[in-house]
Amino acid sequence: MNIIEEFDFIPEELASDEARKVLALSPEFFVRRGNSFSTLGAAAYLDGLYEYFERAEKKNRVIDENFDALLRLTRNKLSKIMGREVIDLPMAARVGFHIFDSRSLGKQADWHIDETYKNVSWCEPFGMPFSFTVALALPHGDGGLNYKESFDEDAEIKYQPYRVGKLYVSSGLFPHQIANHTPATDDQPRVTLQGHGAVLSFSGKVAVYF
Repeated sequence: MNIIEEFDFIPEELASDEARKVLALSPEFFVRRGNSFSTLGAAAYLDGLYEYFERAEKKNRVIDENFDALLRLTRNKLSKIMGREVIDLPMAARVGFHIFDSRSLGKQADWHIDETYKNVSWCEPFGMPFSFTVALALPHGDGGLNYKESFDEDAEIKYQPYRVGKLYVSSGLFPHQIANHTPATDDQPRVTLQGHGAVLSFSGKVAVYF
């Protein structure tokens, strides 16, 4: 199995429509990390504990009102991939969005691993954490993820290109970095649906969140 799996998901036209809907909601964005990008939705790896729950309660309504169909498609696709029912994690943020534009010019994302499961409250014991991304818009169709298959400093840097409308799933538990080989601009932004999840040990369901 590849460290990052690519799956067919939605047509490019639908992805573009969803990206436009995200951008139209800019007054609802949270500005992140020195004004280098934004999110639509609370994010467990960016917000403090109490701030996260407060923001999630407010922005979940916005996301439900505008992206219910997209999130249902996402849960259904993940359910087929994993062979389990997929639900939203209770008391957590809905799956949300990253938005990169001209503010990111000249800036580079941090290398990290996804340990967001440590920052949310779980309704039951869990295992098999994972992360997923759907590319909705990429600057001139270009963008992806840099990653390493080991934690050695000298490990080879590899590149996973993203394609608009595709779903990418991985454990997230390896060093990786958002890659914008073609810089995002206001006219050519990078918009992605982002989420995390894990398997609930008692019910066997998969719970997803941002």
